Amino acid sequence: MDNANVSGVINSVVVKAWVTQDNWPSGTSTYRIGVRTNGSEYFGGSINQTLQDFVLQSGDTYTTNPQTGLPWTWAEIDNLVAAVDLMNDNTTRITELYVEIDYTPAISVTLSGTLYSDEGTAPLSGQTVRLLIDGVSEGIDVTDASGNYTITTTVAAGDSYVPLLVYVDNGSVKATTVTVMDPVNVSNTISNLDLYADHLITRQDEGGTPLDNGDISNADGYYGDTDILYYVLGMDLTVRGTNTELYVPTSHSYQPLGNVTTAHIKINGTVTAGSNTFTVSGNWDNTNGTFNADTSTVNFTGTGTISIDVNGWANTTKRFYNVNAAASGQTTTILASRGIVVMNNLTLGGGTLAGGRVYLNRDDGTPFVPGSTTLSNLLFRYQPLTTVNVANANYPDLYLAARGTSTSFLLLGNITCNNLQVSGGSAGKKSILDTTAANYSIDCNQLKVGNSTDTRYGKLILNNSAVTINGNVTIYASDAADTNEIDAGGSTINVGGDWINNDTFTPGTSTVVLNGANQTLSGSTTFRNLTKTVSSADTLTFTAGTTQTITGTATLNGASGQLLSLRSSSPGTRWNLNLATGATKAISYVDVQDSDASGSDAGLLDINPPNSVDSGNNVSWFGSANITASKSSTVISDPVNGTNNPKRIPGAVVEYTITVTNTAGAQATNVTVTDDLSAEAATLAFLADGYAAGKGIRVTAPNINGGATLNLTNVADSDQGSYNSTTRTVTVNGIVLNAGEQAIVSFRVTIQ
Repeated sequence: MDNANVSGVINSVVVKAWVTQDNWPSGTSTYRIGVRTNGSEYFGGSINQTLQDFVLQSGDTYTTNPQTGLPWTWAEIDNLVAAVDLMNDNTTRITELYVEIDYTPAISVTLSGTLYSDEGTAPLSGQTVRLLIDGVSEGIDVTDASGNYTITTTVAAGDSYVPLLVYVDNGSVKATTVTVMDPVNVSNTISNLDLYADHLITRQDEGGTPLDNGDISNADGYYGDTDILYYVLGMDLTVRGTNTELYVPTSHSYQPLGNVTTAHIKINGTVTAGSNTFTVSGNWDNTNGTFNADTSTVNFTGTGTISIDVNGWANTTKRFYNVNAAASGQTTTILASRGIVVMNNLTLGGGTLAGGRVYLNRDDGTPFVPGSTTLSNLLFRYQPLTTVNVANANYPDLYLAARGTSTSFLLLGNITCNNLQVSGGSAGKKSILDTTAANYSIDCNQLKVGNSTDTRYGKLILNNSAVTINGNVTIYASDAADTNEIDAGGSTINVGGDWINNDTFTPGTSTVVLNGANQTLSGSTTFRNLTKTVSSADTLTFTAGTTQTITGTATLNGASGQLLSLRSSSPGTRWNLNLATGATKAISYVDVQDSDASGSDAGLLDINPPNSVDSGNNVSWFGSANITASKSSTVISDPVNGTNNPKRIPGAVVEYTITVTNTAGAQATNVTVTDDLSAEAATLAFLADGYAAGKGIRVTAPNINGGATLNLTNVADSDQGSYNSTTRTVTVNGIVLNAGEQAIVSFRVTIQ
């Protein structure tokens, strides 16, 4: 047989012949018609022919190869021998002997696309692209100047499932694209079968179910070229190359039905994960695609970035189910200003998780197992229906958002964080953070209880925990249906920012320590113990009209020369301080203005803080000033002994010192010190140059010369001192003394 030079599915083979017999006028020819294939002969039954006219005779019809029992191949057809076996001596004439083959022609398929060095911008020329179908090479083409290639081949007739791949064979880059096509029902042409360098592109051109790892395995078969950027063991796909990206294009879908290991993954189409595990050593990009997480696990084993365009719970196409991230020594970065949603377990290794937000959604148990992870600048949300355990860790922002009507969060250890918020996740829901199990500590930059939406509630139960908040503590206002509350128990709460209470603070036996600078108390609060002590001048501001009630100890202290100023947020409008019965006041070195303490227990009034300043518009703070004065003298020198153990003898110099003290109460203003020497005119003479030429008076007073010692002139002028030679009187005026302050006036005389 000549080469058939056709293709398709062979349905049947039959040998035919035009035969006559030449034994005239009478006689019979006997013969058989058959084939020889693969060296074996097969004939049909005997044919007896008496006619002398030519007759078309047929052998048996073979739907399969009689030697193999398998469907015919075109190679067997090319080597087929058609035969006639003459069985008697009569003359038989044959003018035609041929094989009639019934077949369904093969389908011609054309595959074309462009090779790019990136994701669809820069084409690459001069690269060999090879096509495999079911693991068999079906042709090659070399990319032209525009990076284009075209390969045409055939597939079996009626074949509606054709797994195939194209890849760069022995090129300067590696690129693979794999798909399944249906040339019978969909199309026998794919014109955009593009290749991207360092990408395994998974497509689905069959128009049916998503591409899976079985399809990917079938496309490669056992071809085994390592230029192909993957291999499949069982149903598990491994993407070759330390920088290769598994790429799912727009409008295409991939459902692996097995595990996936890759350096990077980018989802522009749809991935349906099932219960499989994705191991990613680099980047995860689901900015534009759909990831149906199902119950899958994604392991981030190296340093990489997660890029997902999600800002909350609502987008179900971006969620993960289980995530293992921040492997030891590695950094998993969530794209800044973005976030990820984890529906079940987030497990972190000893590395770093950084970047955008993480939303955790878990009904119960421990959804977060951090290990020794370092975190930065993240938001964690728990939305449970029942009790959730919060592991000890260094959290970024920790938002405990209840999905249940009242959800308890229990600390399993000490936590640190940036922002801590305890609030219902939606209207009518309440989160309760409870530290009572072991009095674990909280160290965060901000604390928020409740939400700016007043129907979302929060409660913090502290018992004896140590709490350090470097910034603001905010208790949001709630509606009448519930409260936002801190139940302080016996805790110590250190606050570095402002205290903002718009709802409920239950003080217990707690102590609130204000240890920041220029802080504000906003809203009315009942404290057990309130402490603010400064060594440098500072201001504590109270929201005008609010009341701060102390049932334990009120400790408000500045230092000498470094007063703590207590001020209203609206100058001229008072704030209220109430010291309850049994309270203790430890208040000194304060500068008070616009305050009303009249609501305090009568036994604690007036407040009368020592060493303090009354800056006006105060009620029940300072009462009356209490001034005391004392006078003493010291011999400075005499004419005989000089300054060495001088005596009170004529010619001796004696210094008189007058000490004036405001022992308690209100500020003393316009204090004048005078000393009349006229009764001693015969025995004492004022020393006009006692301290300097023309300066015989020395004064030390808090409001004069900044409190430093000053020598005054002997005549009345702006320096507030004078010596009246007519009345022989020393005078210093304009002294201001706060409670506990002193002023000292000195002058010198000679003994006559």
